[in-house]
Amino acid sequence: MRALKLVLAAILASVLALGAAQPALADASTHSIRGVVTTPSGAPADGVRVRLDNWSGFLNSVTTAADGGYHFGGLAAGSYTLSAIAPEGSGFQTAWKGDGPSAGGRAKPTFDLASDLVADLRFERGGTLTGIVRLNGQPRADVQVCPDYPADPTRCVRSGTDGRYTITELPTYTDAADPGETGSGAMYPPTAFPNPGDPFVTTVDWGSAYHGRYLPTFGIPDDTRKYQQDIDLVPITYVSGTVVNTAGTAVKKASVCYSGTHVQRCTSTNARGGFHVRVDFAAWDDVAVLNVERTGYRASGDLVITQAQVSDPAVVTLTPLAKVRSQRPVVIGYRYLGYTLHAVRGSWTKGTKFSYRWYRNGKPIKHATKSSYRLKRADVSKRISVKVTGKRAGYLTVSRTSKPTVRVGVRVLAPR
Repeated sequence: MRALKLVLAAILASVLALGAAQPALADASTHSIRGVVTTPSGAPADGVRVRLDNWSGFLNSVTTAADGGYHFGGLAAGSYTLSAIAPEGSGFQTAWKGDGPSAGGRAKPTFDLASDLVADLRFERGGTLTGIVRLNGQPRADVQVCPDYPADPTRCVRSGTDGRYTITELPTYTDAADPGETGSGAMYPPTAFPNPGDPFVTTVDWGSAYHGRYLPTFGIPDDTRKYQQDIDLVPITYVSGTVVNTAGTAVKKASVCYSGTHVQRCTSTNARGGFHVRVDFAAWDDVAVLNVERTGYRASGDLVITQAQVSDPAVVTLTPLAKVRSQRPVVIGYRYLGYTLHAVRGSWTKGTKFSYRWYRNGKPIKHATKSSYRLKRADVSKRISVKVTGKRAGYLTVSRTSKPTVRVGVRVLAPR
């Protein structure tokens, strides 16, 4: 028994030793990241969220202690992204570990972890974007300005009485997307958005649906962290004019349509032939294309207006269409049930194409659209008429209707 107890004790000691060795093996195959997060002045950043990502995205996050310290343990070797998230309203920008753009960059910087790492992170102050908003050269107050497009409502401000706007806590960039761009990296330009009733349109519009124009992209320089970008608002532009005929008489109720990129606006001329339609110009050398139409007239075709011409009232002359020469049709044939009636057109302009419509007591007869019509029981005691419509390219369409026949009767003799 004593020998057996000694054997069991030895086995138990081996198991315990093996179990104690396992964490040591695990520790040897994993790594840790620790460090201190500080403010731009070098003071510890207490209570700041530090985030760790790997190739698949978010991995873990911790909050810094009173001394600004943080720690991640049990990490396998590989590629990671480490960032200290700037607190809301702090005026700082997110601090990153790795090569690549700093806070606000389009690609997250990564680094390879092969052993325990000490990575201290230091916040930097965000940039300031400021400028004056003007309309027709004059400062414009109470205009909403946003730092990028599409707008982030939480970052938008309104211009003051002097037209100035100021947006702070913007990220700067360490790598310029385009060497020709100003500052340390590319950002979207500030965008001005009108309030209801404001006489201007959105200054930047990627779809060009609001007649926006592009402003240059910019970066906030690392040295000054301030960028001046004045905004010249784009006034709403209207083209006014008059539509007349070849005799100089006003043409009312003519349709005047402006066709722009992704937008079409139409209006009608008033009793004096006048019109007033909004057009969009994305650049000074742009043109506006108008088209004027009215029943009985040839369409104006494309009327091209440049920005230099918008102050000059446009005069559009429409040419009346000639009417197709026509003659009133006549209905021939016996007016009895079962007999066939025929439409005789008479003399019309050569080259005219015709269509027909038969009527019973002034109401259209279903499917009766040929030059002849066979009388049915529903036609008995009714009067029949026919309308002939003549169309020819370049002419005004004309419709002529025959006189109604006498009432349709019933005849005992078989129809011919």
